[in-house]
Amino acid sequence: MISLAIQDEIDGSSKVQDLLDYMATGQSFNYNGGQTCLARIVDYKPETGMVDLVELPRPTQNPRSPFYGKQPRGPFKMPAQLCWNAIFF
Repeated sequence: MISLAIQDEIDGSSKVQDLLDYMATGQSFNYNGGQTCLARIVDYKPETGMVDLVELPRPTQNPRSPFYGKQPRGPFKMPAQLCWNAIFF
């Protein structure tokens, strides 16, 4: 997997800046690897190419929802490339 910084040099985009901007807005995104399928970026570590995320509780508490009663697992790490793909694709 090619790091985002290298991808930026190859295609002239700013994927790292996209992540930083998304983190600054505090928005959440759908992350299918968690119990609640909802996460938010907390920090980006350029030296390791990893992103610190926190899983969030679902705002709806509908008893018919598959997420009803599921507790978020809290903070975790993910490669920045996978996080960028989860947000923008």
